[in-house]
Amino acid sequence: MRHVARLMLDGFAGYQRNRTAVKVDYLLWKLRGAGEDVTRSDIVRVFKQLESLGFGRYLPGRWSHPSRFQWTASLVEVGKAASGEEETVQQLPEGQASLDMEEEPDLIAHGFQLRPDLQITLELPRDLTRGEAGRLAKFVESLPFDEA
Repeated sequence: MRHVARLMLDGFAGYQRNRTAVKVDYLLWKLRGAGEDVTRSDIVRVFKQLESLGFGRYLPGRWSHPSRFQWTASLVEVGKAASGEEETVQQLPEGQASLDMEEEPDLIAHGFQLRPDLQITLELPRDLTRGEAGRLAKFVESLPFDEA
């Protein structure tokens, strides 16, 4: 569990902005996309540990609400404190801590001239990794039905 906690906390320390909640499935997708061997239960265990330390609440998924960790403290500061960069962790303002969902990842629109008369736009995460780009390229290569 220490390895998964380190991955998660290092990731939080690198965020540019705080989030009020982090979805378990989003974090699982992000870590696996980076090539890490992580399970959903690993992430839940770390979130429950963070809850016991007073940094927020783990909320299991119900109905249309996904499993997530609702932060009451700055997730960036928690990550930095774990790595020794910060000494204190601020609690989030009451209104900010009560928001229910995380912000979606920052996306950048990329225009591409596919044909002389056709331009397409792809929206990709600002922090797209080489591994994700490679997987996306392989996916696009698999789309055509002909070899022309």
